[in-house]
Parts: sequence; structure tokens; C-alpha cells
Amino acid sequence: MIVVPLVYEDRVLGVLELFRLGLNAFDATDLRVAQIIGAQAAVALSNARQLEEMERRREALERRVASQRQLLAITERLLVQRERGAVFEAIADTLAEVVPHDTLTMFALPSFDDIRRTPRRIVCIAPSNTEILHALGAEDRIVGVSRYCDYPPEARAKPRCGGFLDPHVDDILALEPDLVLAQSFLQEDAVKALAHAEVPVLCFSATSLAGVIGDVLVLGRIVERAARAEALAIEMHAGFAEVAARAQATTARARGRRPRVHLEEWGPDEPYYLAGDWAAEMLALAGADNAFAHRPLRCPSPRRTVTAPEIAAADPDMIVAAWCGCSEKVDLGRIARRPALADSRAVGEGWLRMVDDRYVMRPGPRLVEGARRLQAIVEEWTRAHA
Repeated sequence: MIVVPLVYEDRVLGVLELFRLGLNAFDATDLRVAQIIGAQAAVALSNARQLEEMERRREALERRVASQRQLLAITERLLVQRERGAVFEAIADTLAEVVPHDTLTMFALPSFDDIRRTPRRIVCIAPSNTEILHALGAEDRIVGVSRYCDYPPEARAKPRCGGFLDPHVDDILALEPDLVLAQSFLQEDAVKALAHAEVPVLCFSATSLAGVIGDVLVLGRIVERAARAEALAIEMHAGFAEVAARAQATTARARGRRPRVHLEEWGPDEPYYLAGDWAAEMLALAGADNAFAHRPLRCPSPRRTVTAPEIAAADPDMIVAAWCGCSEKVDLGRIARRPALADSRAVGEGWLRMVDDRYVMRPGPRLVEGARRLQAIVEEWTRAHA
């Protein structure tokens, strides 16, 4: 029998040598020797494979032990460094020691102070939010506004990003905002586009005076003006309460008589819209009855359309226009020229009035002044019918 010793590190050559000798024996017609050598070769090959598997297992075990040691080192370091922010630094430092720098892509987690940092670059695509931020003393955070953001006057100096119904998303993105403030479902398309661009968006959707006051408080917390926001909210609430108390006194002097008023949110062209939500509440606080109280008024504006014949049928004592976007440029003659209203009492007796929509339709601090202006009109009618 021919015995060829196998060395593990050179195991492949040892097996080949056995095969070579076996073939030579076969050439010498010694079949028995060839069979023995072939059997030895098979055993040697099997042993070599077993040794390879044992080597792989040994290497895997060593890697596992090394990983456990690394995790233990990380844990020990985290236990030692428990100061705020030090946990993340410990992880980064330990990983840097374990993994070569040229093969490690590090994620630098911001400090907690950076995470809790409130927005500094705000774009307002609704005038109400611009007015609230100015009232809170946070106007320095505004980097862009809509073309309708005209109060206070210094707001006009900010870069413009389109209108209320057509915000220019590209212009907004160019300003690199860390927050965009929107208002109402009417800005839904812009909100979606900004969300797709991964820009934080906050869309307010108050439908009541209480909701508007609540929005002031929320925005105050966002810009770190919570104390100022609370003071402003208290001031607004007190202002509305004062209007309500005055209205009660006026109604009492008029022996309970209150004018029935059609308050119009839009009227230059059809379809016309009833003023609802907080505007309807303001009208009630001012001391008037809504001529369309039988209609749902706390609902999206498309459900508050009204026709001239319906207005005539409601027979209001007075029609007050607060047309969105028109400010004081309201042509009351447009109302008088509606054929269906030609014979109405409001037109015939000359009770057509207007209120600057910026004080009625913008859900912000100036709503208190809007309620006072509505009340002045109600009191004018009350005195005329005393």
C-alpha cells in the first residue's frame, strides 16, 4: 500500500498526489493497488472537506465572540456616559473604533437641542397666519407670504408666493422653509404638493370663534410665544364677550327686536355664498338674527351657495356684503341690480351695507374688530327702527 501523508494547509495537493499515483499504478496494470490508492484518495478528500467545515465554524465563532465583545464595550460606554446627548456620541465613537473609517458611513443624529428647535423659516400662504405671527411678535420667522398678506403693512415686504387659491409651490420651495402654514380645505392642492416635497405643513381649519382662538394658542406654542399667545387669546375672548354684552343691552332697549340679516361671503358674481362658520357666530354676537338660520352654516363654502331668488324669498331686513378678497372695494350696486332683488325690502329701503372682509373672513386677531363693525351696522338699523 502506498501512503501519502496529507498536510491540512496543503490538503488539495495531497489528494491530487494520491490520484496521480493511482493512475500510474493503473498504467502498470496493478489494479488492486490502484483501487487501494483510489479509496485512500476518497477518504483524504472527505477528511479535507471536514477540516474545511471545522475551519469555517471556528472563524464564525471567532467573529461572534468579537461582536459580543464590541456590544459589551458599547454597553459599558453608554452606562458611563448618561448625560443628554452623550448616548449618541458614545455610540458613534464606539462604532468608529470598531469599524474602519473608510468603510463606515456615519449618520450624525442631531443633538436634542437641535431636534426641539422650533421653526425659523416659515412661509404663510394664508393671511390669517401672517397676522397671528405678527401679533405674537414672531414676524422675524416669516420668510414668505401670499399676495393677500397685507397686514400689518410691513408684511408686504416679504417675498410673495402666489395667492390664497393658487400658491406657487416652486416659489415656496425656493425659500427652503422648515414650516408652511396654510388655512382651509381650499388650499388642499398646495398642501398635498408640499407634503410630497417633504416640507412640513400645518393647515388650520377652524370653523368657530373658539377654534380660531385655539389656533392662536397652538401657533404660539410652535413659535415659542406661548405666554403672548395666551394673553392674545384672553384679549380676543374678552373682546367677543364685550360685543355680546353690548348686543344684549341693545336688544333689551329695542324690546327684543333684532334685524334679520343676510351676511354674504361672496357676491360679485354667481354663485353667491352665505357667510358661515365663525362669521355667522360674529353676526349673532353683534345682535342680529341670520336670515338663513334654517340652512347649514357650519360647512364647507360649496354647500353654502344661494341664489338671488332665495335671498328675496328670505326677505332680510338688511344685506351685508363681506366679499372675500374685495376688502373695502365692494360695489353694493351689484346687489341692487340683481333682478330678483329689485322689489326686496332691503334694496327698496336702502339697507345694503358692507364690511371689509379682512375683518370678518380672516380667522385671526382682527375678528374682534370685525364683530364691532358688524355691531355698528346692527345698531344703526336698531336706531332707525326705534
